[in-house]
Amino acid sequence: MQSSIVWLFIQKFFYALTTTYDKSFHSLGQILSDLNNQIIMMNKVTQTLGSIVSKGNLSIPSRTL
Repeated sequence: MQSSIVWLFIQKFFYALTTTYDKSFHSLGQILSDLNNQIIMMNKVTQTLGSIVSKGNLSIPSRTL
């Protein structure tokens, strides 16, 4: 049973495959949803940081010891 959940995770998360033979695991659906939300949020942060850097608006304070 546990190995089928692992393979289903790999199938759905990495390859976005769905078949008629897939079993429904509520916890797996929740994990996939959480991971997808985190990826979306990270992409937004990356885009925002990229635009700040490209506009030259990023200032890094110098450290003094």
